[in-house]
Amino acid sequence: MKRDCPSIEELGEWLELDPQDSRRAHIEQCARCRNLLASLREFRAPSHVPADANVRDAEQDLGQILTRELEGGEQKKQPLKGRRMFFRRPAIGLAFAAMALIAVVLFRHQAESPGPYVARSVSSNESRLLVLQPPTMLPDGRTVLKWNQLPGADSYRIVLYDLDLTELARFPARVDTSLILSPGDWPPATLGKPQLLWQVRAMRQGNEWIQSLPAGIKRP
Repeated sequence: MKRDCPSIEELGEWLELDPQDSRRAHIEQCARCRNLLASLREFRAPSHVPADANVRDAEQDLGQILTRELEGGEQKKQPLKGRRMFFRRPAIGLAFAAMALIAVVLFRHQAESPGPYVARSVSSNESRLLVLQPPTMLPDGRTVLKWNQLPGADSYRIVLYDLDLTELARFPARVDTSLILSPGDWPPATLGKPQLLWQVRAMRQGNEWIQSLPAGIKRP
């Protein structure tokens, strides 16, 4: 976080900035604020659900998981020393707290839910889907990341985050819809961080076009 970055509460107001507002320049230059705003925009956007999705079961499962988390069901799992948990900051806004909590819950229950992560991003009033498959660990220690091909995208960029949504590293844009990471391929910034978040950004004509919501990943 830079000195001129706004507080979490102020970021929520930046969603409604006038196109000519000078603060937009900061958003374009700061990856941290840009990613947080994109996630908040996703959180507030109208829901778009695949036709074959069982919404009622999904809502019940998520509700039970969140209840356990909020009631301290995971208190035995102590966070690593020095970790700044995004949703534990005292002045955080409710929407951001819920968003970060869900991200951590998805990570913790990833092994119990083999289905894909469906994330929506909106561009030009049109809903499109980026589907992140759960990461796969190969016997030789390599990690496989996969996602769906998005019509209109010409390449994809993978970004890694800490659990507080701090960007740690990004990989060069690639045409393939998968990335295989050998143990030595993990960026230095991820050392000592066994629990991370990953995101796919669809590129179009060299520009970031649509991005998924972050999903959980374990670093070997």
